[in-house]
Amino acid sequence: MIELALFTVAISAISTLLAVMVAMVIAFLFDTSSSRIRRISFIFAQSLNAVPPTVVGIFVYYFCTQSSFFSGLIFSPSGMILGQFILALPISYVLFSNPILNSMHSIKSVLPKNIIGNQRVNFIRVVGVTLIDIRHIIVSNVFVIFGRLIGEVGTLLIIGGGIHGQTETLSTNIVMQIHMGDVESAMMSGIILLSIVVITRLAILFVEPKSR
Repeated sequence: MIELALFTVAISAISTLLAVMVAMVIAFLFDTSSSRIRRISFIFAQSLNAVPPTVVGIFVYYFCTQSSFFSGLIFSPSGMILGQFILALPISYVLFSNPILNSMHSIKSVLPKNIIGNQRVNFIRVVGVTLIDIRHIIVSNVFVIFGRLIGEVGTLLIIGGGIHGQTETLSTNIVMQIHMGDVESAMMSGIILLSIVVITRLAILFVEPKSR
């Protein structure tokens, strides 16, 4: 059961970190775009947040089965990470878009004129200062996204298959054990999963006051 919990945490943690990094890159790049493009991308990401995990799972499954190159991702930890990455990406973008935008605008407004100007923005420096400025928000949002993924079952079950000893997580284990009538094992997995979620929420509460 410990190995199962560690595997579950690893899958969700890797997916979270990948989604956060990509979403932040997109948010930084869109900061240089027009306000209309930013609004459209933000609304689009918000809409994707409403898509059920099972829908994400079936699309990823279909895409992988139709491609010989990606077919190896089916029923593998890498495929599970891909599914959760896609699920977490719009969530990450929505959480980071406005904080990055507001921070970058504030930083640009106080930088010396020889640093910012028409076509002379030191983008790397601004990005670095922005990351430092919103560091507490980054940590808090990482825990929020991780908490969203850790109990997810639809995507993991469709892509990973819940194969015992290979692609089984705590959430898929609960489903499988219930189907086999082993309620006690399902309850044990549920308690462990609940404990991870509670610890994650406590971590968010610990970090959030520092960001105010």
